[in-house]
Amino acid sequence: MNLEAFIEQYNENRLDLDVTTEAYSLAVEQSLLKQFQNRREHENRLRVSSLGKYAVIQALNYFGVHEQQSKYRGVQADMFHVGDITEARLITLMKACGLTVTHEQHEVTWNHVLGHTDCVVDDVVIDIKTCNDGNFKRYQRQLPLSYMTQIGVYMEALDLHQCAVLLYNRNTCELALSVPNLGDVQSAVYRAYIIALQVPRLKSVSDIWNYFETPDTVEEVFQKQKTGRYYVPYDVRSPYDELLYETVVDVSGYGNERKYVTRYREPQEVEQLVNNLL
Repeated sequence: MNLEAFIEQYNENRLDLDVTTEAYSLAVEQSLLKQFQNRREHENRLRVSSLGKYAVIQALNYFGVHEQQSKYRGVQADMFHVGDITEARLITLMKACGLTVTHEQHEVTWNHVLGHTDCVVDDVVIDIKTCNDGNFKRYQRQLPLSYMTQIGVYMEALDLHQCAVLLYNRNTCELALSVPNLGDVQSAVYRAYIIALQVPRLKSVSDIWNYFETPDTVEEVFQKQKTGRYYVPYDVRSPYDELLYETVVDVSGYGNERKYVTRYREPQEVEQLVNNLL
C-alpha cells in the first residue's frame, strides 16, 4: 500500500488494521503535558517552523520580541494538543497499514536553523496539518508559503526529492494529500535561505529594514466597496502590530471595533519601542 491508497481506504472506511497503542498513548500524554502544564520558554532564535512567516517578525523575535502569551491555558492550547495527537494517530494508522514511516519528530539543522520533521513516508517528506473545512479545500489547491517552506527545508535537509502535506479535516475527519509544485517549494526555500543568512548578521533592530520590509497592510472592503481604510495583516499579532504600525481603533461598517493603520513606523522608532518593551 502507498500513501494515496491509504488515504482512499481511510476516507472510504476500508482500512484493514492491526493497531498497536503504545506509541500513540505516549504521544497523547506528552502532548497534554507540553500544551497544558509545561512552562513555555521563549527562545531568541530562528526556527524552521517559522521561516515562512514575515521576515521582519522573525527578525524582531531574534532580538527578543515575542508574541504575548498568558500563563493560563485554554482553547489555543487545546488546538495545539488536537494537532499533536492527530499527527500521532495518523502515523500509528499508517504504520498499521504497512507504510514505511521514518524520521518521526526527527531533529534537523538547516543553515544553523533547528527544526523537527513530522515524518517521512516512503521517502516523501510529510507534514501533517489539521485544518477546518474551508482551509482543507483551499490547501488542496494551493499550500500557504509557511507550509511549503517547512516541507521544502526538511526535504533539502534530509537530501530527499519529494514532499507533501497530509491534510486532516477536523470538521469531517477526512484526509487529503496536497503535493506542491517543486518550483514553488524551491522559491520558498530560497526565501528562507535569505532569512537564515541575514537575520543572524543584523547589528540592531533598525538594521532589519536594510534587508526586509514591513508587511503590507490590508485594504478594507465593505459591501464590495473599498473604504480607503487599512488594517493590520491577520498574521501580525501583538506586540508586533503596535511596534510596526501606528494604529487607531474605530468602528467598521459591520458595527464592530477594529484596529486601523494610520502609518508605518520608521526603523529608529521601532527600535526605541523595542528597547522600551524589553
